[in-house]
Amino acid sequence: MSNISPGNITTGDDLHIPDQENSAISYTSPPSLNDQQDVELGYTSPPSLNDHQDVELGARSKPSVSFSNPVRSRRASSGTMKNKGEVLGSIRRVIQISDPSNQLHCGVRIRTNQGLLGKIEEINNETNMTTIVFEDGSKETRDHDYLKENVMKYDVSFYDEIVEDKLQIPSWSLQDRKIRIEIAPARWKTIFGSNLVIGYIFVGYLIKELYHDPTGNEFRNGVIISSFIVANLFVTLIKAIPGDDTSNAEVNDSVNASILIAMTLYPCLGIWVGCREKNIIGILSWITHEVREYDEWGLLYTFFLWSFSAILLIRNSTYAFTMDRQGVMTGEGDKPITALFRRKPPILEVWSHKITRMITFSLWDITPDKYHPVGGGGRFGFQLIAPVVFVYFYIGYRLVKFAYKEIECILEDTSILGVHDTEMDFSEEKKKQLMKHAIVWLVFCCYCIVIRAVIGTRWFLSSAVSDPETFKHRWVGWAPTLIESKRSRVLWAFRGLTYSLVKLHVGLTNRLTPVYWNDWIAYYLVLTVYISYVFEGIGALFFALSEAERGCHLHTPFKLLTKLFFWCSFNAYLQPFGTLVNALFYLINGEYLMNLRLLEIYSPLFLTERNTFRFNNPFCKRISKIPTKEELDKRLEEWLSTWRRKRTDVGRSTENYVVKDIGNDPFPSFSGSLVFLGGLFPGYDEWLYMRNNFEKYLTFLPWEVEDGALKFNKWYPTYREEVLRLLREPYDFENRREVWMFGYGSLISPNSPPAGLTESQQKQIIPYWLKKQAGYNRAWNYRHGPVGINAFGLEKVTNKEEPSNISGCIYPMDYEKASDLFSIREEGYELLLVHEDYFEPMHKDFVIPKGIGYVWVCGQPTLKCGDQNDPECNIIECKRHNPTQDSPILQSYIDTVVEGALRYSTVGIGHTDGMRFAASILSSTVGWDAPWVNDRLVAGRPWSFMAKYELIDGMLSTCSNSRNGFVNRLRVANQPLKEKRNMLQKEGDKNEEWAISFYGQKKD
Repeated sequence: MSNISPGNITTGDDLHIPDQENSAISYTSPPSLNDQQDVELGYTSPPSLNDHQDVELGARSKPSVSFSNPVRSRRASSGTMKNKGEVLGSIRRVIQISDPSNQLHCGVRIRTNQGLLGKIEEINNETNMTTIVFEDGSKETRDHDYLKENVMKYDVSFYDEIVEDKLQIPSWSLQDRKIRIEIAPARWKTIFGSNLVIGYIFVGYLIKELYHDPTGNEFRNGVIISSFIVANLFVTLIKAIPGDDTSNAEVNDSVNASILIAMTLYPCLGIWVGCREKNIIGILSWITHEVREYDEWGLLYTFFLWSFSAILLIRNSTYAFTMDRQGVMTGEGDKPITALFRRKPPILEVWSHKITRMITFSLWDITPDKYHPVGGGGRFGFQLIAPVVFVYFYIGYRLVKFAYKEIECILEDTSILGVHDTEMDFSEEKKKQLMKHAIVWLVFCCYCIVIRAVIGTRWFLSSAVSDPETFKHRWVGWAPTLIESKRSRVLWAFRGLTYSLVKLHVGLTNRLTPVYWNDWIAYYLVLTVYISYVFEGIGALFFALSEAERGCHLHTPFKLLTKLFFWCSFNAYLQPFGTLVNALFYLINGEYLMNLRLLEIYSPLFLTERNTFRFNNPFCKRISKIPTKEELDKRLEEWLSTWRRKRTDVGRSTENYVVKDIGNDPFPSFSGSLVFLGGLFPGYDEWLYMRNNFEKYLTFLPWEVEDGALKFNKWYPTYREEVLRLLREPYDFENRREVWMFGYGSLISPNSPPAGLTESQQKQIIPYWLKKQAGYNRAWNYRHGPVGINAFGLEKVTNKEEPSNISGCIYPMDYEKASDLFSIREEGYELLLVHEDYFEPMHKDFVIPKGIGYVWVCGQPTLKCGDQNDPECNIIECKRHNPTQDSPILQSYIDTVVEGALRYSTVGIGHTDGMRFAASILSSTVGWDAPWVNDRLVAGRPWSFMAKYELIDGMLSTCSNSRNGFVNRLRVANQPLKEKRNMLQKEGDKNEEWAISFYGQKKD
């Protein structure tokens, strides 16, 4: 037997353990194992291991044969994985059997000391005999004493799953189909990437300084504070290195928390303690006095404000429990594969989360569930009673009061600092102190500039992530997620620097009253600082309300107002120097190419969360770039690569896709009837009236009456002007990562939209034509075998048939979500990528952007048996079949589609547009003469649950395509299965071996 080196195996590799006679896994002498011991496969002489010891193999040559390991999990440390696509070693955990009666049961996987692999088939506790089935099919019956000495079992609780590759996992199973890597954060990152060590040292230094007069030690204090800021820079950069198991949002929260900790400790608390004018005992009565009299505390309010913000960010970016995650890595042939991770947080993270959660508790958290009020409003009231909310309310109030008094004094006295010459200390010691202030703030500004300039760039991410596919996947959204908040930190730092430089200017010139132009600049700048404090305090009030709203699912403007007032505090007009720095790196890093905009200039009133303008902006119009043939092919390959990866993850075929290109064919002209006479979407004024009187425009099921407003927002989420504005935005796949989908069945209805649509995407569901030149008809040809329904599908026409224009709806969708849609919900259809020239708008005003290339469509259903007219086909994956008695046309499906079309009506000439749209769907569908069941709730009294039944039935009974099938519609009856019985029987037989493995018992 030859030995196999299991190093350098990528996550996509299948591992197979051969039979004993061909096995490459051998031991010169069987290892002696203790309970819960990890065993490393692939050595002729295994190492000696202690309990709970993890073994990792170094990178070696890739094995020349493929394995299939029944234990599908590995442990790895993200800190030691140089190539993120490599999994270092293959590790199993086995347990020595001490009590066979309790430790063993049918189906348990075992390994003998001789290396034989098998499983328990039968246990007889009365005779103490156990039957073992080995991989070669042989059986042995042994007593329990033999098992104690010679057999070990796999620790199933330690692993996620135990699966044999030779068993096909059903597509509906939740089992992992790839090895799940257990991630342990690198020890160096845990130590050096934590603010605790530096923070504890600095707090100890501050405690010592509190009891000493800072006079004469200003320079030393300034140097020490600056050195801590530099040290924190490296901590923040380490935190910005993404782990395999962290999302971009979590990295952003972690980095922001580190910056806020640096903000509160060093410039705020550090300068105050090191350069205060009084001993700490002498100013503890600040609460009972006027703010201005003890203004040394005024600039410390931001310390409390942002320190609690750091606590909230730590709470949101850490976890106290095990998390299952997935990512993308480079697999065999440099193809992307999905990598599965299991992250167990280190003890430091666990306690960080628990402590921050305890600090931010509310009445809701400590009250028993039986006292919790029903609804989000009641929960909001309970969460208002929380220490962190009270702190934000109080600090916001004190900050506004402090800043208002300062502004009042500055304007009344026309004094740069709001004090008279007799009140200002112009001594040399004071000037030295002001110089040290400026140096500390300058160092902190450099710290913020480095963070802002580096971590959001492609260079930083490529240096931190070596795997090309991981980098490519993570780069999507990396810059937009991390950059915006870092711009605000730069503005915050320059506000502090500005204030310290103004005070230094006054100290050096001995002029409090503006005389020269530079004095007036200083006067304006110090005024902007206090104006910024006012808005920052108001923003803290709304931030407290936003924190109390967390988890309440309320639609309030608190978050928008919080963002607005913080923008009023940090913007280009109050911090011009910080804005210049941001604009510089905006150009240097090419952020203008990433659809990013300088929020400090435009404000949240003009920019949406997608960095698009809320109103028409003639100065920032961009035209969609028409991609070249090479760019389209590259984009198409990326789409298909992601689609294949998603399909593989759920055990689906990756071959059923079709690309319908325009090629050398003439441009497909459109010839069809006019459907929409009105405006398609209601105008803004009409939409407001509809929203306030939604009961006139919607019909409600009995359980929907109380949520009428929510249903209106679901069915009519937008108005004409907003849709036109959204459609005017140029298509930008590289930054938006969106594709356009075409739905022609249940996807038209707001009651069954595809999962993952964002709010703006839900507003862009637009009626469109798929031109007949594409060569398809819509037909009743999708058989959902296990359920018993026949739905719409496309059918490619032959030379003897005439294709038709197919009406439906087109809409944008994140392309990762689109791949999920075709892998799960619409998995039975082939992926049809149709060139955009084969589509025609149903309303001339609502046209999708140019340059999208291909539209994603549910094509023909999958055909396995070769004959879609065969009702006896029992292959459950075979979807392309005409309706049968076991898989009929369902009236409830038709109601869903037609109701979704009827909503496209407007007042005036467009009041029948919805009906005309529904008619175009019915008339462009073939195959109605088939078993058709009226499965409506209380079908004999349809008005109870389908208010529009008369309109729908009337259209079905008059459309030439459907009227013959409609009159033969069947009532629901209790009848035995016919065609589907064999299908379900065959599916059960196919999964029998898997069922035996999973349930641990044989089929009856």
